[in-house]
Amino acid sequence: MRRSPGPDHDSDESALAELTAALRCCEPLVRQGAYVVVVARPKRRSDGTLVDLASRLDAVGTAAGLTLVDRCVALTAELRGERLRTRASLAERRRSANSRASLVAHDEVFVFQLANDAELAVEAVCDVDARVWGRAA
Repeated sequence: MRRSPGPDHDSDESALAELTAALRCCEPLVRQGAYVVVVARPKRRSDGTLVDLASRLDAVGTAAGLTLVDRCVALTAELRGERLRTRASLAERRRSANSRASLVAHDEVFVFQLANDAELAVEAVCDVDARVWGRAA
């Protein structure tokens, strides 16, 4: 039996659709070789499970004519002595106290390039590798 999407799913899909539209509007503004960076905070559903943002944001970028060229995390917690202290809101702290979920201590960073620029960059790297190793490209 297939479950119908709940309100969390609908709002996620709406936000992703809006992000796709915004990224498409960026294309004429992005210089050749430049990057488009999307920073996303990990999100939990109401049942405490994490939403898989990585594959969804990769798909959003691809739909907008971009290629994912790098992905990393940005630490949002601070180090106090030998302890890591998260910067969570009061609501997030209350939710985590009532569940087994940990507080989020990072944001996910997605680095995109225009699809054509990414292809040219790969070709340039492959050409350099071929010359270094004495092979024709």
